[in-house]
Amino acid sequence: MSDQRIAEHRTFKDYGPGNLEILDDDEEEGAPHYTFRTLVKPFVIKQWVYKGKIYRERKERVPSRFELFFDLVFVAIAHQLSDSAAEHASGVGLAQFVLVFFPTWGLWNETRAFINASGTDDVLQRAGVLFMMALLLGYTANASAITLFYKGSEGETTVPTTEASPASEAGGHLLAAVAAEAGSAIVGHRDAALVTATVFFLIAKAFRILFFVMYAAALPRFRVSLLFQCTNQVIGFFLYFPLLFVHNKKVIVVLASLGMAQEILMRYTIVVYKISLDNLVPERLKSKPADSQDRPIEDPSSLDVSTKNVPSTEENEGGILGSYIPALNIEHFLERTAAFVVIVLGEMVLSVVYHATPAQVGFKNIYGKAICGLMIAFNFCWLYFDAECSHRFLHALRRHWFTGLTFTNLHYPLSAALILAGAATSRMTQEDEVTEAINWYFGGGLGVAMFTMALIGFTHRNLDPTGTTRLGRNTQLGLRCAVGVVMICLPLSKLNPLEMMGTCAGLTSFLVVEETFGKLHRGEPISKPNASEQDLHAQRNDEITETTSKVGETKEGLTRKAD
Repeated sequence: MSDQRIAEHRTFKDYGPGNLEILDDDEEEGAPHYTFRTLVKPFVIKQWVYKGKIYRERKERVPSRFELFFDLVFVAIAHQLSDSAAEHASGVGLAQFVLVFFPTWGLWNETRAFINASGTDDVLQRAGVLFMMALLLGYTANASAITLFYKGSEGETTVPTTEASPASEAGGHLLAAVAAEAGSAIVGHRDAALVTATVFFLIAKAFRILFFVMYAAALPRFRVSLLFQCTNQVIGFFLYFPLLFVHNKKVIVVLASLGMAQEILMRYTIVVYKISLDNLVPERLKSKPADSQDRPIEDPSSLDVSTKNVPSTEENEGGILGSYIPALNIEHFLERTAAFVVIVLGEMVLSVVYHATPAQVGFKNIYGKAICGLMIAFNFCWLYFDAECSHRFLHALRRHWFTGLTFTNLHYPLSAALILAGAATSRMTQEDEVTEAINWYFGGGLGVAMFTMALIGFTHRNLDPTGTTRLGRNTQLGLRCAVGVVMICLPLSKLNPLEMMGTCAGLTSFLVVEETFGKLHRGEPISKPNASEQDLHAQRNDEITETTSKVGETKEGLTRKAD
């Protein structure tokens, strides 16, 4: 594409400048032609990084209907896990929720990124989405039933499990065959829900590994980077695999924590791999024969569609086959991320809906608490979509690889905190007195979510000139952090549910008003002047112009006389 067309692309206007090359779309516009060959399309990577430059498709891809349908499964997941967390509100329940929720978020994030990079939207991808949804539902149903940390004696003794479902028994017998044990022994000495949830999660991991291998085999240009990501998936698989057999509570917590840490750090190691590879490329090119050095490597943007993912002879000789890294379509990625946050906030809205009894009809306390909960969810949605606190900014995904990965990873504590707060909101709306743990779920959840949104704002780079807004960006984000700390400390005040929810609704409303005012340009009137004020202002401007004109004429006349 020409430089002018690139500069006019929406991605630069919305997310800031970057080192990008816009590729012409391979797909023809107009009505699609459906044939048997289009049911399963060839594997493709639609955008990638090559020698520090991003090559991406021209069109602004939006999430498909089936991707949005895939997001709907998290409505059920958020509701199920939040209800389980509220039922076992305690420090132990909080720890279990953090460890149980992360695998679902990780699988959703990986699936979103994979669809973002390929985006074929064919029968194979849609079937894969349905299969992943089925696995996530199975995992959530069983993970929410885990009772290992709520019952049992101290030490390494395990708990007797409840009557296992047919799916649990089948999973137990399958794993028993692998371990050469009796199936009843596994189910009888371990939490059947933990075993079955682990089975669902490992199947989902294996499914992801299979797709990486298939794409690596079909796309030689990206083979090294895809196999590197596949290796990280295999490591995660074997970190969670011992959960099928161990029955020491501390070991289970350590393994789940290691799996979560590896999942987060894995994203950073992929970029470290890319940087290391780029540093090795010049050294390898120096060792090439003279005649091969004179031949330039073909520009990826000029490759024919049929050969776009086939390595050239120069690349094989130069040893830079792995320098092609799949990249993300920023518009598609952020649309999916925003949809996920809205789904999580929707759980909080759902929690304030109540069925009024005869004693609750009218404007009673329960209605006031429901309104406060609704205001909190609405204000958080407002603040999230204005997280950058500036008019012009460079998005974290485009600013630097570290800020981009941090932006993505920060959405896990944000989502987890909002789900916990939503679980507590349901109890606080329905009841006049709640346990101390529920208060900590509510205040701590909202506080951590607010603090996380401030950190997300700091990952962007402000491009507004200094002093052009009424409040600086750092001041606005600093107030978010301060309000987050206040919310976390609210349970210490021993307020009743109505008072606590009202206080949080007031704090979030204050931030909305403060940031709306703070983003106004300096020197502009806060309110629009009425007609008489506009006429008076115009009259003064005319008088100033007339006076300036007379002064100019006088100076000109004096100059002529002096001459």
